[in-house]
Amino acid sequence: MDSIVTMCPTLANTDAFDDVATLRAELHQANKALLDLSQQLHEQRDLNASMAHTLATLVVPYMQGKPDELIAALDELVTRHVRVMQQPSKKETH
Repeated sequence: MDSIVTMCPTLANTDAFDDVATLRAELHQANKALLDLSQQLHEQRDLNASMAHTLATLVVPYMQGKPDELIAALDELVTRHVRVMQQPSKKETH
């Protein structure tokens, strides 16, 4: 499995604040970072739920021994999500 590197927001040095204006500016920046991360988390959860649903549409007919439903689900998946940029030549097809 490949490693995933996630960038985290920088933390403010609280000992460096010596006036209210600087503190207020850092608080605004922290609030924006929190809102941005919340949006990313929401989008990730939505993506995870979508992937789980897609996997379920494949796994259930497989487990039930229903190859026609499995093939139909695979065809739907390919139709919705797979874009062929270049057709393989007949020699490359296995």
